[in-house]
Amino acid sequence: MDRWACTQASCSNKSGHCYVVDGIHLRMLAQHLRTWSMAINEGSVDTETCPESLAKSLMPVKPSLKNPLRESTANMPKKDAEVLPPHPLHYTQYPYGYYHYGPPPYPQHPPQPMPAMPMTPVPPTTAVAAEIDRGHRSSSVVSESDIVNDKLTLYVNWLARKNPALTEQLNQCLEKLKKVYVIFNTLSEVPDSLFDSWGFEVGITLLLKSQTLKYERARAKGRA
Repeated sequence: MDRWACTQASCSNKSGHCYVVDGIHLRMLAQHLRTWSMAINEGSVDTETCPESLAKSLMPVKPSLKNPLRESTANMPKKDAEVLPPHPLHYTQYPYGYYHYGPPPYPQHPPQPMPAMPMTPVPPTTAVAAEIDRGHRSSSVVSESDIVNDKLTLYVNWLARKNPALTEQLNQCLEKLKKVYVIFNTLSEVPDSLFDSWGFEVGITLLLKSQTLKYERARAKGRA
């Protein structure tokens, strides 16, 4: 990573590493360099291009400046909702009905109430997630749809096994993500500002976002 060692005399981080975007120096710490190196080993990036999620999380060396990658994401125009043409209304003319004078042709009975259906208690989410995790590794009884629906839980459990010292922080982050209905397929779209508002360290955010491809490969080989 000597390519990004800062040598600009006017930069206050000239003794460290800076990722330069549009002339703005973004400070890179040791943990950022390790994350980048892991991504290079996985073959998803090279030494010239920083992973997008990592680049967006970097902070400018000058506090008065902003990360241009965050600005470009925030200023992206939203697609206009597709407006469907009005559907023509068709009116059907029905013939006048014949009103029967006199007693009704058949006896009228009040509607009978439906019998109450017994309520089946729903097992807690943690028990379901544990059952899916055990079934994924040791049995084929659990259906594929159950695994997909709780894939985020399986992914966080896999990270916790790889990083046992971060188990508590990962479980807390999983609870937060589930409360806002984030799933595995949308994890990479969660803005870093949301993780910041929850008070999680940058390392937890980078770990969650940078290991999804590695988890998919490990899962395909039956190692997750």
